[in-house]
Order: sequence, then structure tokens, then C-alpha cells
Amino acid sequence: ADERLDENYRRAAALRQSFLQALTEAEINFELNTPLEEASPYIFNLGFPDIRAEVLLHSLAEDGVYISTGSACQSRKNHVSHVIAAIGAPYPEGSIRISLGYQTEEADVLRAAELIGEKVRQLRRFVRK
Repeated sequence: ADERLDENYRRAAALRQSFLQALTEAEINFELNTPLEEASPYIFNLGFPDIRAEVLLHSLAEDGVYISTGSACQSRKNHVSHVIAAIGAPYPEGSIRISLGYQTEEADVLRAAELIGEKVRQLRRFVRK
């Protein structure tokens, strides 16, 4: 793993960029809560207006896409992450964490972006205006 550290890092950064580009091209309104230049490419956080992250999490799990609504140390807590609140994320209730691993492939991130787009569109139909 140490011998491929730089290669894996660049690969994860490219996968993250592919995911974000696919979500943007799908015209899904989201806010990136992670400062990309200062963060690990393996983990990033997004916020969606008019979406409850917990509902999105369960909806995606039905299709085999697993995300989180907080940091790893918050995984069993059912409230907005103190970090998300502290950075002033615009959509704290709709914030999710995406994690990439060494086995993550381009097809995985593209499928995840596609499913997130579909689920966000579906869930927004139920938002009271």
C-alpha cells in the first residue's frame, strides 16, 4: 500500500472529480461542504437543499449504495454533525458523507451519482413549498 500511496491518492481524487462532475451534469442542486484543496480525496461531504439526509441514506441503501450522514465517529448519533454545523454548511439537514476506497471503480462513482440524482429528484417531489 505504501508503494502505491501517491498513485492511489491521485486515483481517488480523479474518482471524486468524476462523481462531482456527474452530479453537476445531472443538474442536481447541491453544495460541496468539503474544501477539496485541503481535504483527503477519499472522503467528501455534500449538502442538498430540501432533502433530509437520513431519508436519502435509507433510499440509497435499498439500491446498494451506502453513504453516511455524519463523520465516522458520529455514525450512531441521530443529529446534525457538530462539524457540519461549525463550518456553516448551508444544508446541514441534507448533508451526506461519501467515502471512497481502494476498490472503488469509476463505474461505482458514476452509478452512485446517477442514483443520488434519481433519489434527490424523487424526494424533492414530496417537499412542501
